[in-house]
Amino acid sequence: MRTGSARQLPQGWAFFEVRKSSKYKYNIQAEEEVKRLFTKILDVIDAINEKAGRGISFLIYPGLLIIVIEVILRYGFGQPTVWAHGYSQRIFAVYFILIGAYTLLHKGHVRMDLVYSRLSLRGRLFLDLLGTVLLVAWCVVLLWKGSLFFWSSFTIREVDEAVLGAPVYPVKFFIPVGVFFLILQWLGDLSRTIAAVRKGER
Repeated sequence: MRTGSARQLPQGWAFFEVRKSSKYKYNIQAEEEVKRLFTKILDVIDAINEKAGRGISFLIYPGLLIIVIEVILRYGFGQPTVWAHGYSQRIFAVYFILIGAYTLLHKGHVRMDLVYSRLSLRGRLFLDLLGTVLLVAWCVVLLWKGSLFFWSSFTIREVDEAVLGAPVYPVKFFIPVGVFFLILQWLGDLSRTIAAVRKGER
């Protein structure tokens, strides 16, 4: 006659139950390790773009200084320079190319909120995901074309047509560099958006 005691597993089954439990715990631990590693990578990307953005922001000062000098010389002394326009243009070009990843990190790009605010949380997450994928695809093409653009300029040691004949290819070099860091930041945002979609929360 059976008693009310716990049902005993057939001989040999307990070994498989223990192995199954151990394997499950191992998978959970491995998944947590991957998550921690991935989080560290995303944090490193954020830190690089944060520090790079703060450093690049100082380019605004020499650019403004050159413009101020040009204005004073042109309108105060009637002696405009032949170099101010070109050099200020190159400084601001490098500034705007490299500051993109920092701007994305701090959500500083302009958004047109026509539909977004009317969507549910999950709908907004999917819209963020779609936009991020499209932007990454655009950046990949820009990285490819920008690299070719720089290389063609570098191989001929391209210079501008001004009197000073300043080299142009160093400025073009920053196009693929800036886009590369922008892609890294977008991939980080994409990963976080996917995680938020899976969890159903931001």
